[in-house]
Amino acid sequence: MSFTRSAFAHTFSAAASIGLFAGLAHAQPEYDFMLVDSLNSNPLAGETRLSGISDYGVACGVTTMDNVIGYPGIVWDEATGKTLVPVSNPESVNNNGLVVGIGNVYDLATHQSFSPPNLPGTYFSPHFGDVNEAGVAVGSISITSGSDSGGILTIPYIWDAVNGARTIAVPNAKRLYRINNAGVASAG
Repeated sequence: MSFTRSAFAHTFSAAASIGLFAGLAHAQPEYDFMLVDSLNSNPLAGETRLSGISDYGVACGVTTMDNVIGYPGIVWDEATGKTLVPVSNPESVNNNGLVVGIGNVYDLATHQSFSPPNLPGTYFSPHFGDVNEAGVAVGSISITSGSDSGGILTIPYIWDAVNGARTIAVPNAKRLYRINNAGVASAG
């Protein structure tokens, strides 16, 4: 039994050493990290969750705030810090400053808010997960007026200022998660 452990230990040590030296042969990427505190007067009393970031370093998400129930939507960048936005649960911000979340799309440049409509047979507000540089927002919308049971009764939903709101038939998909600048969306 001790021989097996010893052989394993030597094999593991040799494998780890090879992995260590192989890792040194490649340059490791460096990342900048920034801690974004809550809007509470005591930052230890709250929390912030950022869910999307543009190529320009503008991030969006939610935070806690003194004397406010819930998690207000925010955008953050290094120059201006945190700014409240009228978007519930912001999930994504594109390079043109469009922020999407639950129920609306907000333009940081013009301060204009869009409330995409429900479609026939849909209920509640759309839940957007992403927006590309062309301003096409993707997500889901409920197809029941009752309990949604965790999002199983939703369908993919698309909106943009030019073409308006629409759904797209994707077999077995409940929502569109992301969309790239070529207009290709991921669904699930």
